[in-house]
Amino acid sequence: MAETDPKVVEDLENLFNAFDDDHSGELDEDEVGELVAQLGSKLSPEENHNLFRIMDADGGGTVDFREFATVILHQKANTGGRINYTELAEKMFAMFDHTGDGVVSEQEILEQMEKMGKNWDRAAIQHFLAEIDKDGSGEIEKHEFVEYVTKVQAEVNG
Repeated sequence: MAETDPKVVEDLENLFNAFDDDHSGELDEDEVGELVAQLGSKLSPEENHNLFRIMDADGGGTVDFREFATVILHQKANTGGRINYTELAEKMFAMFDHTGDGVVSEQEILEQMEKMGKNWDRAAIQHFLAEIDKDGSGEIEKHEFVEYVTKVQAEVNG
């Protein structure tokens, strides 16, 4: 995404802000559906729900601009408009992996949540970590995150 045109990002941000009625910096599932429709994507309710769950990287029930832009720019890059959930999960994982070491610690989750303006306490982060950390190492490895995202996608698609 480093080569993304700054004008495209600015346009996405303006569009995002236009749908952020309460100026909270976050969108709910219905607002994301309306916004995606404005971008010209016709999604079924199931596809919209799936897209929202994938966008909502932290599981907080809302999507902030960074989460939104990561998914939209990724989808836009795919000429077929189909989302590759493995690639998407890897990009989302990189948002949390500040050290670039391939694992995400509780501290990295906390720092990212703060950057995203989310007020999560340690208990909420530990719950999020436990959902994804299948080997019990206390950290989320990239493959665990990718498996979690693809599992969510598969559950939604049935």
